[in-house]
Amino acid sequence: MLATDFHVRVIGAVAVPGEVSVQITRPTLEYTLSQVRPDATADRFAVMAIRPRVTGREGLCVPVVDRHAALLLAGDAQTDPMVAEQLQGLLDGRLRRVPMSPVAWGRPRQDQPSAPLAASDVIVVPHYGHAVFVARGNGEIVLLAHHPGLMADDYLTQAHVASAVADGYVLHYPDTSVVKPARAASWRSPPRAVPPGALLTPDVDCLQVLP
Repeated sequence: MLATDFHVRVIGAVAVPGEVSVQITRPTLEYTLSQVRPDATADRFAVMAIRPRVTGREGLCVPVVDRHAALLLAGDAQTDPMVAEQLQGLLDGRLRRVPMSPVAWGRPRQDQPSAPLAASDVIVVPHYGHAVFVARGNGEIVLLAHHPGLMADDYLTQAHVASAVADGYVLHYPDTSVVKPARAASWRSPPRAVPPGALLTPDVDCLQVLP
């Protein structure tokens, strides 16, 4: 290993969890994952890099990207203490999720640039999930079973979100990209089917964590 190379820790649904050497010239998530072979049940779109938060976070309002990451890790955290540790850090403000991939849900992303890996990162590969999450205005999270082809309106209706309020909701994909879901079909903005692992929230920066 060159002196300029570094290690990151990879946990979750991979063949051999542990430290992985990352070349300083190729500090990408895709390259790192190629070394650890995520298993067949891993959710590739939900793979995440978690990093210590440099500045503290005030109050119980958790950034949406971190709240979403915690929801995606909840299933694995029940059986994997290392994943549980990352989940708790996301909720209490010690850790944050860093957007890593230049491709958002199969499309080139333009909402935010990808970031290179850092030596302090933990890469978490969740197992594939079958839920969609809906956040109510008070921070309550409603967990719903995913059904292929259902749109945002279908899940908002199931979660008993009023139509007037639903107009202000946005759709968060498991890879951290965000879109405004179309409420009705049109040639300009066709409705988007909601994928498993997605989170529907009011268009806010953070969500309260209920006790």
